[in-house]
Amino acid sequence: MAGRNLSHPRQTVKLLALHSFRTSGAILEKQMALSGFSKVLHEECNAEIVFIDAPNVASGPIPNDVVAAFPNTSYYEWWNATQREEDGQWEYVNADRSLEYIERVWNEHHGFDGIVGFSQGAAMAALLAGLQHSGQALTGFSKLKFIICIAGIRVRDPRFSAYYDHLAHMPSVHIIGQNDPIKRLTNQLIRSFHAPVVLTHDRGHVVPRIHDDMKRILVQFIEKSHSPRQAHL
Repeated sequence: MAGRNLSHPRQTVKLLALHSFRTSGAILEKQMALSGFSKVLHEECNAEIVFIDAPNVASGPIPNDVVAAFPNTSYYEWWNATQREEDGQWEYVNADRSLEYIERVWNEHHGFDGIVGFSQGAAMAALLAGLQHSGQALTGFSKLKFIICIAGIRVRDPRFSAYYDHLAHMPSVHIIGQNDPIKRLTNQLIRSFHAPVVLTHDRGHVVPRIHDDMKRILVQFIEKSHSPRQAHL
């Protein structure tokens, strides 16, 4: 336990966890438990994690790998991304409904220190940070101290493009799979940040098992970002 001052109890780190496309909060909770992610956050960072379901029931087929791993359950989505035929622009159907719902959750829990999200949930985490720092969402609360994006992307709906200009100095961790088919889109999101912490693994579009080096970097990042002296203003 060297290096830790045990005379003062550690502050609780409040985290909101956002699941991937057409899954659920319960599924993400299982994914993070199986990967060792939750154990690291609980034991090493004194984190309290709140897992929620998106307010939109899945509007289409559930991915085969999701059904195989997590059968006989309910599935949700933060939005359904569609392209308009006339001009090819992306529209994120029901994204506004999800943002309004998260505002209510935020109020019920009196805010969070950070957000951890996987895939579509990671995309939502980054978007929420940009909206808050532009004064368009989550107002009346302290600014987010950090976000953790596992296989996140930058949303492609042009309504939200300007909010990424507010992310340059946001503390962020990005976990990216070398064999993830959407790695190119993840790298586009990473370029929105001035000093992102990027952790890689050799798998695909998954919540990866947390190895020792990843654990060390993640714990150091959260401890630094959650320190009052490092609070993001």
